[in-house]
Amino acid sequence: LRTVTGVQRVLFRSNFKKTAKFIEEHNAQGHSYTLGHNEFSDWTEEEYNKLLGYKPGKRNSEARVV
Repeated sequence: LRTVTGVQRVLFRSNFKKTAKFIEEHNAQGHSYTLGHNEFSDWTEEEYNKLLGYKPGKRNSEARVV
C-alpha cells in the first residue's frame, strides 16, 4: 500500500472529476457503446502516456521510407 499526501489526493480527485465529465458527455451522445471508470480514472494524461510508452516528439512523419 502506498502513502498518499494531501496534495496528491487533491490531484487524484481533480483527475477523476475530469474523467467523469468526459465519460458523462460521451455517454450522453448516444453512441452504440458507453464509457466507464477503471483503475486509471484518476491518472493524469502524462502518467497514462508513460504507461503506454509514449515518447513526445516521435511522430510517424519522422519515420524513414525504405
